[in-house]
Amino acid sequence: MEAYSQNDHTHIWGYLDSARVSRQAEKVCRITHADQRCVASCVAVSVAIACILRGQSIPDAMKRAEQFAEVYTPDVKGFLQLAQNVTIADLCLGEVRTIGYTYKAMSAGFWALNHASSFEDGLIDIVNEGGDADTNGAVAGALLGATFGFSAIPHRLVTGLLHKDLLASRIAKLTDIVLDAQPGVS
Repeated sequence: MEAYSQNDHTHIWGYLDSARVSRQAEKVCRITHADQRCVASCVAVSVAIACILRGQSIPDAMKRAEQFAEVYTPDVKGFLQLAQNVTIADLCLGEVRTIGYTYKAMSAGFWALNHASSFEDGLIDIVNEGGDADTNGAVAGALLGATFGFSAIPHRLVTGLLHKDLLASRIAKLTDIVLDAQPGVS
């Protein structure tokens, strides 16, 4: 995985076009999650990441994410705004009856995006809240990774990955597939 740098985002599948990112996120999400709230959450996170990779500010990325996610369900807007204006405790991530709720994971990720001073601090804050910590951490990690870049991820977190070489191989294969699918990209 060391072969990848924070500048490798130029190869992300269609990230320059938010509408395309939204359509792709919807398609991928619907493979396992047909509920409109799930699709809205997936679209919001994906569009925000694409905007961040294009150099947009976090507020602008969130606004764009909200615009695309609201197409699927208008209530997503409240959860995106919540993530900007509350403490992490207010998200009640450890509340047992709402663990696994898609808006929780999305809100956790966007809370970290708005409040974290580093990749590691944001991820630790989210995971330490408990609840569906792995899902919440995955969403937060994706948004924080796009914001802070691969080089900001502590080396011990990368080198300690189980099956790291297999993961690196799959990343390389996916990158090749994406590059082959984009005309004029090499």
